[in-house]
Order: sequence, then C-alpha cells, then structure tokens
Amino acid sequence: MNRFLKNSLTALTVCIAAMTAMAQDSPLNSLPVKTVNGKSYHYYVVQPKETIYSLSHKLGIDKQTIERHNPSVKDGLRVHETLYFPVAAETVTMGSHATEQQPTTTHKAKKGESAYAIAHKYGVTVPELVEANPGIVDGVKANDIITIPSDSTSTVATNSATISTPADSEQYVTEEPALIDSLFDEQEPMAPAAINIAVMLPLQTDRDKPSKQALHYTDFVKGMLMAVDTMRHVEIPIHMSVYDTHENQDSVKAILSRMNTAGTGIIIAPEDSLQIELIAGCMDSTDTKVLNMFAVRNDSHEQHLSLIQGNIPHEMMYDMAVKNFMTNFKDYIPIIVRNSAEEADKSKFIDMLTAELTAANKEYRAITHNGNLDETQLEWMSPDARYVFVPASASRVVLNSILPAILSKKRAAVSSDDVVLFGYPEWIIIRGDLQQKLHEAGTTIYSRFVMNPDNYRSRTLDNNFRQWYGSDMIPTAPMYGTLGYDTGLWIINSVTKPETASHYTGIQNGFNIGRCDSGQGYVNRSLFFINFMPNGLIESTNCD
Repeated sequence: MNRFLKNSLTALTVCIAAMTAMAQDSPLNSLPVKTVNGKSYHYYVVQPKETIYSLSHKLGIDKQTIERHNPSVKDGLRVHETLYFPVAAETVTMGSHATEQQPTTTHKAKKGESAYAIAHKYGVTVPELVEANPGIVDGVKANDIITIPSDSTSTVATNSATISTPADSEQYVTEEPALIDSLFDEQEPMAPAAINIAVMLPLQTDRDKPSKQALHYTDFVKGMLMAVDTMRHVEIPIHMSVYDTHENQDSVKAILSRMNTAGTGIIIAPEDSLQIELIAGCMDSTDTKVLNMFAVRNDSHEQHLSLIQGNIPHEMMYDMAVKNFMTNFKDYIPIIVRNSAEEADKSKFIDMLTAELTAANKEYRAITHNGNLDETQLEWMSPDARYVFVPASASRVVLNSILPAILSKKRAAVSSDDVVLFGYPEWIIIRGDLQQKLHEAGTTIYSRFVMNPDNYRSRTLDNNFRQWYGSDMIPTAPMYGTLGYDTGLWIINSVTKPETASHYTGIQNGFNIGRCDSGQGYVNRSLFFINFMPNGLIESTNCD
C-alpha cells in the first residue's frame, strides 16, 4: 500500500470551522477553538515526548478529564494526535472535584473500520458519532476507543478530507447531506451550505510501488489539500473526499454506488475516457459537475451536461492563438518558415494562421529551407519593417535550425523589437542555453499553462509543498502539485466568490469556464501568451 499517501492524507485532514476568541482565564481556555457539528471545542495537538502527566499540568486539567473527552488516550498519547475539549461543558481543572456522567457504551475500532460502519452498527448517525468523538473527524484509527452517544441531536454534516476505497467509500455519508448549487449556471448563485469535492483518481494505494503516473496524481491530491488549507478562513465548510479508482472501471462503479453523490458539488474524474463517460452519465441528471482535468483531447463535454473540460480544446486553442497573434503582431510582417527536412507538425496551425492573414489582406512571407535557415534567404528584409518568424514545427531540431539566422538579423536591426519569434507550447519546458536563446530572440508562445519557477508565487508554493510533505513535487509539465493547488483554489473561489466562477488565473493554470458550442457541457477557454523577455524574465498574459 502507498503508506506515505495514506499517512499524508490522514495527517493533513482539513476541517474548516469558525474560530472564536476565548477568555484567557486558564491554560485550557487559551487553546484555539474549532466547531464540529455546530459545537465548539478547544483543541490541542500532541507534541513529541509529551505524556498525560505533563499535558495535564500544561493545560491545567486532570488526567481523568483528558481521558473522558478523549477516550483513545487511555492507550497512550500519539504524537500529532488532536485532543478535543468541549467549550460549553464543565471541565475539571487541577484540584477540582467536579464530576461528569461517564459514557455508558464504548467501541474499540478495528483496522479499516469507518465512522459510517460504527455508526450503522450502533444505530446512530455519523454526525452524532463525531459529536461524541471529535477526534474522529480526522478519521478513525485502529484501536481508537469510540464513545457511542446515547442521545440523537445532531444533523449537521461533518467536513474533512479523507481517502477512501470502494469498500469504505460511504465513510462520511449523512442522512441530510449538505448540498451545493450548480457552480456554473447562468442564474444568480445561492450561498451553499457546504463545498463538497470528490476526487476519483487511480492512486494505486494498494501497491507498494505505484506507477509514475499514480505518483503524479498523488501530487495533484496533495496540491488540492494545500488549497483547502489556504482557504480555511472561509465560513463555508469544505469537505474533500479522495477515492482510489485503481485504474478499474468496476472500482469506479463501486465508488459511484456507495458515495453520496447527492451531496457532492463537483467530482474530479480520472483520465480514462470510458470512466469519464461513466461518471458523467450518472451525473447528467443531477446538479453535480464532473471536471476532466487530465484527458486533454476528450470531447465528452459536447454530449454531457455535467461535464467540464478543464483544458481548452485543441481546435479552440489554435483559433484563439491565431486571433491573439493577429492583435499582438498587427505591426509585424509574419515570416512562415518551413524545413523540408522535418515534418511540419504544426501545419494545421499554420494553415489557420495563413487563412486569417489572407482574409485580413495582411502581408506575409513564406520561406522553405533544407536543414538550416540561411541568412541569404532573408536578404529581402527591409530595415524599416518589423518581422515575426513563425516555424511550421515545434521540434527542437527545427528551432535550432532557424535561431542563428533570426538572432543575426535581430542584432543587425535598428531596434531589437523589430525581429521576434513566435512559437509553441512545447517550448515552455526548454531550459539551459536554448532557453537563453529564446529570451534573446524575444520569443512569444501560446500555452494552456505557465511554468515560471522563478515566479514568487511558484517559489512560495514549492517551499510550502516541501515543508508539508518532506519532498519536492515530481518535475513534469505541467506540475501536478501546482495543478491540484490551482484547481482547488478555483473550485472553492467559484463558490465563495461567485464573480470568479467563470474566470480564475492561478499560479500555473487558468480557468475561463463557459458553455461549449453544443450547448451541453462546459469548456475551459483559458489560454496564455508567454513572453521570454530579453532580461531573462518570463511574463504571461491570460488572453481569454
């Protein structure tokens, strides 16, 4: 099993609740407060080497009081365990003889046992069980001593981040789930009771050595958890559940049959197209949205009302890139460069660009070379005009074949801005000397995402990620951890700040969500124009 993922998700369980200022008349009252099921609790995180004895003196309460409110500590304190003490209840301080009625029924949790299973066994609701045992809001652990409530009073759903498998995916189902309104309908949005997010990805938690792609998805989940923590100040509870699909269609079916889809606002779907179809088909008749962030070329959003394509589709990307090219380089003469020795992998984009140039009656030139672009082929260029070179391929071979001539003409120009280069998303990952040449050439590219490791926000997130998890994000393009962070912030902001529901620009990814042309699902129209500045900096503009 991927124990690191399990431990990370347990340790980083997030419960968003209101904070209340407390009087400072005792050490216990100086502890922070969080609300669980509508009731306020002081909470304390156990530190290394602490004992019941040292803790009782630190908090000014006796051992019996600590154990009464946190039965699991009878088996000993665990580092980083969260202890809860009700604010309103009478608390026994050192030297006091006040007593409180002892619980009549307890249950020792078995390995893999969920809060839902325990509640069902004793005929209580999950919220009632959490109210009696605030510590299980962070998940039930083996050998936890669970107090079984004798009264039934609470109907408020608990909110946390959990990881589930098909067998225990009902872990946080409640009789009265908190509903969330449709995020992207054109109607005036209503304030939801809670933000409920379900993440369904093939995390391979059942394997000792998950695949590289599964580890990427794990980074995505970690990034989302950080986003939830970043938004912990919002008043609306956030509940994020994570399900391991195990790369299996049957697992997806099992999860859907057990999870409380009626209370879920948005589901993040796995990359597999059949699984996307399955999930979207189940959600089309509900208010739940299904977000496809990983299958870039999947077009199921054109048939499913619930589905959101989280990446701008290929054809739409080319169309938007061409239109922005026409605006940004209106004062330049485009030079289309083809290399007869290499495949023109961007021929479709070039065809769309030349068609637009022709329709606009705008001058452009086309050059074909074999191997390397020779300066003699550019002798016709006027020193009084401005030029933008556009290769017909994104390959590095082609890029290296044209850069020397372009840089030579740029150095000879009256102004360095008179000769520039336009290119493609594939160049965003170029590093080293070739990247330096992109800066020198004054290059602009279009891309679905931005990768600028020197950006302050990127550095901050990278540092925080390292502190949270003890390791860096796995290097890839895009960075899955950053993608998860941006996605989480966009979802939460879409609910808490409705004006951002359709348009949000994150550290790496942007979201500009609207109905697709078929009138069925939704599509992300966000596209970046990225400039490699001569001073070595990278600037990006969301041109949606």
